[in-house]
This record gives sequence, structure tokens and C-alpha cells, in this order.
Amino acid sequence: MEQIFIEELTGHFNLREPKGRKPSAIFFVVRLDGKQYKLPIGVKCYPKFWSKRKQECYTGVNISELDQKNNLTANQQIIMVKARFLEFKQYLCDNIHQLDNKVEVLRRYILPDMRTTKKKEVVDLVQCI
Repeated sequence: MEQIFIEELTGHFNLREPKGRKPSAIFFVVRLDGKQYKLPIGVKCYPKFWSKRKQECYTGVNISELDQKNNLTANQQIIMVKARFLEFKQYLCDNIHQLDNKVEVLRRYILPDMRTTKKKEVVDLVQCI
């Protein structure tokens, strides 16, 4: 039987184009069974406003009102995805018979209306955004 340590299961957020000048899609990235899955969370952020360390968009007085609103919207979505990820991990703990289906369960929890992709399939999915 395979050992699974739920607390070691983590995710992080990345920009699709971290060095670009245009708003970039934000992805939630999770590694399951040695494969990387990138889930677009449906919001964008200018790379100059992205904090890689904090995993969120900057907000504050030095940002225009519109950019502030956009960044707050993106940050709210990030918070929601983090909460859903915790729910996903709790679900796996409570339903160990679903461990073989963890990628499908992840998709249902994080983005119920989007499909999960492996790293090499991201380009096709981004075109759907």
C-alpha cells in the first residue's frame, strides 16, 4: 500500500507570463503523484504588481484605483482557492477510498467548471480562458 502524507501536499500560485508587460493569468500549481497540474483560477495580474513571495497581487496607495480593484478581485480569488484546497485535503483525509481519484477530486474542489491539466497541456487550456 502506498503511503500518502496529506500535510505534504502543497500548492502555489504562478503567473503565466511573469516577465511580461500585460496582465498575466494566475495559475494554482499542485504536484500529485510526480506530475504537475496547473489550474487557471480565472483572474489576471500585471507582473509588476505580483508578489512571488506573498503569492498575491500588491495593493496599496501607489496603485491606481482600477488596478487596486483588479488586484483585490484577484486576491479574493486566491483566498478562495486556498480555502478550497484545504477542503480538498480534508476530504481526502475523510475519504481515503478516493485517493486513487485525487486529481479528479482536486479539479472538483478547486475549479468545478474547469478541467485539470498536466504541465504540457497548459497551452491548450490557456487558449480557452
